[in-house]
Amino acid sequence: MIYHYALETHVAIGKFDSEGVTVWSSSQSPFTIRDTVARIFRLPVNRVRVIVPFVGGGFGSKSQSYALEPIAVALSWKSGRPVKVRYSITESMLTTRRLAMYCRIRTAARRDGTIVARDCEMYLDNGAYAMIGPGITEKAANRVIGPYRFPNLRVVYLEAGSLWVHFILERLHHRFHHSGKNLANVVSRTAPVQKCVKPWERRCFPACWV
Repeated sequence: MIYHYALETHVAIGKFDSEGVTVWSSSQSPFTIRDTVARIFRLPVNRVRVIVPFVGGGFGSKSQSYALEPIAVALSWKSGRPVKVRYSITESMLTTRRLAMYCRIRTAARRDGTIVARDCEMYLDNGAYAMIGPGITEKAANRVIGPYRFPNLRVVYLEAGSLWVHFILERLHHRFHHSGKNLANVVSRTAPVQKCVKPWERRCFPACWV
């Protein structure tokens, strides 16, 4: 399991009063929190105010509203006082993690190093709930080709599946899980041409930038 370690853990303050809801959060996505809280408590969005003073590191782990902010608001609603909910490092690690990925890429090339075809199949471990997992899977499938043209390309979207398992929630990690997909991409693209193309030419040979 890979965790997006940040110096500041997940923390939120919720305040529910007659004027509506105010949330202070270290989230990367204040508008997502606003919409989620408004939907849960059946309030118009103009009665939900989200304030993000600072984000003490996130790397994708604070990109969505899961349980932290709604729980703080619910406790404030019941107690009549502002409520702060803060995870420890251990609790943050137990409630968010990066999606595990199985990625199989086959690349075909001519003897001179010209890449002529690619076939890709991906599966991502989504955890027990959908959340943003399907969106990450879609973007990984769309961008697996990189900045190159392939005369023959097959990325079967149905096979690029987001799997539901009995595991903790997933979150973004460094640009929609590009690091895992890019590793397979680079290895698959480099192997067929490494004997006939200089290392500095592999990124631009042949002239195939989109």
